[in-house]
Amino acid sequence: MGPWTRHHTRRLILLICAGSIGTFLFLHGKESVRELRTRLAMRELQRQCMLHSASPEQIVYDDDQATLRAVKESDPALGYFKTHNIPNARTHVGRAIKPLTELCNYDGGYPMPLFLHGRADSSGYQHLVYVHFSGRHEDVANPTLILTSVSQAPITPFGYPDLFVRDYRVVFPRQSNDTPVRFYAGQPNPVDPSRFVLNFEIQGQRGEIEGRLDDDRFVTLKLLSGPGELSLECQH
Repeated sequence: MGPWTRHHTRRLILLICAGSIGTFLFLHGKESVRELRTRLAMRELQRQCMLHSASPEQIVYDDDQATLRAVKESDPALGYFKTHNIPNARTHVGRAIKPLTELCNYDGGYPMPLFLHGRADSSGYQHLVYVHFSGRHEDVANPTLILTSVSQAPITPFGYPDLFVRDYRVVFPRQSNDTPVRFYAGQPNPVDPSRFVLNFEIQGQRGEIEGRLDDDRFVTLKLLSGPGELSLECQH
């Protein structure tokens, strides 16, 4: 296909898209205009989330009660949080990312992303991918955390793609439940666009969890190194 043909093909596609949007708005009126503006605004928030980056040494979660204040004072972007749906939940520091908070519009809480970026499936199709801290159980013998992975295809002017969600359980069986856990900002794999890593620390030991966006749009987490056990709880 030559340059002239490609140019006219792109123009034709743009005209078809513009005509479809115009027809939709004409048929459905002002309410549809408001809905379209909302979707476009949400698409922009999603785009910002897919471009998010952070230093690999940036703390995004820490629940060491002895040093919480010092950690918080070392980074003003951190805030104090408690998991609202877990009884007697301990206070932790975390980092709420504004575009993701606005995109998710959580009721009664904030997504606490440990990883946030765009990832691609094997065909190269980009998705928003994030893993957030969902809670730490207090009525168990060993440190037990729930991590939630989410992927979403790009939002379009005509609707919101489904979320593909999995909950994972991370247990540290050789530690008492008083033992604090820390997570650092997850990093996209620079070679494989489907993968990323989460780095954590417990009792001075570092560990690494790998994430991968699969072609079924779910995100698979796997413990690569360090202490602990990781298992899939559910998907929805």
